[in-house]
Amino acid sequence: MPEWVPYPTYSWWLKFCCQFGTYLETSLHIVGVATDPAYQSRGLSSACAAIMVGELLAAGRQPMWSVFLSNTPPCAYPESCSSYPGPVYGDTQAAGRLKRVESEVCTVRVVDISGPIYSGMWHYPPPYPEVTIEEVPVPEWVPYPTYSWWFKFCCQSGTYLETSLHVDRQGPPLIDIPVEELFMRPAAVIRVSAQPRTRIELEQIVAGAPEINPGDAVIVDLGWGGKWRDDDFIENSPYFSHDAMYWILDQEPFIFAADTARFDSWEDPQEFFQRFFAQEVLLLAPVTNLEQIQVQRGHIVALPLKIEESAAAPCRTLFIEDWR
Repeated sequence: MPEWVPYPTYSWWLKFCCQFGTYLETSLHIVGVATDPAYQSRGLSSACAAIMVGELLAAGRQPMWSVFLSNTPPCAYPESCSSYPGPVYGDTQAAGRLKRVESEVCTVRVVDISGPIYSGMWHYPPPYPEVTIEEVPVPEWVPYPTYSWWFKFCCQSGTYLETSLHVDRQGPPLIDIPVEELFMRPAAVIRVSAQPRTRIELEQIVAGAPEINPGDAVIVDLGWGGKWRDDDFIENSPYFSHDAMYWILDQEPFIFAADTARFDSWEDPQEFFQRFFAQEVLLLAPVTNLEQIQVQRGHIVALPLKIEESAAAPCRTLFIEDWR
């Protein structure tokens, strides 16, 4: 238990291989050289998504529902799709359906607001461990070379989602939070300009707040996420005043997130976490890339690692704009 926190807290550290539990893997596992990183990080382009849905419709197959999320621009193609190879594009009716589907699925914009985890990155003071990512020796029992990595870090590493179990032994482990509660959760973005190590006051929060509804994910953009790789990311993080946090809690959020590594100050405690966790609000932090969000209301998808017993886990989080 860390001595530098003025109240009891409970955390767990994690050590496992990258191929553990359910995992997603690229060709880097067997070729030793990553494919184009742009394609590893972007996922499906708008064009690819549209073509795949178009082929389903042209074949007369109606999926239960299909959503393709992309932050790439909509693809452009001529009025007639007959110049494209394959029977789908020679079918005028199918081409019309393809155009309609493409115009629908490409209206969604996605911003990844989770920060990367890497060796030597910032971490909370001891007893929290340093973040380590190391390559595993090539196994002899596989008949061809393969490449893997093992991880060692705390459950509060990178962008993480956390329950009241962090401060209350009777709180729920993170795995007990239904995943459907974390998918397409309505979200509101509050924008505040903050200086290093400053306290965020109530007036700043109210001035930067859009409409907030009970059950929303409330996200505060302090402009601090851009310092993710800086040495003082934790030490000089802005923090929230007692009154500012109590106003946020009065809005009854389901999730509260911000791009700061410390919601409270260890030197100037604001003493709001007891109410925060008693209200069963989930803590999501620190997030990043909030300056890329172009709206003040949207949705988030927050999917943490599925780890039993722990109060928290690293969490890949997406902000979805223009969902309708």
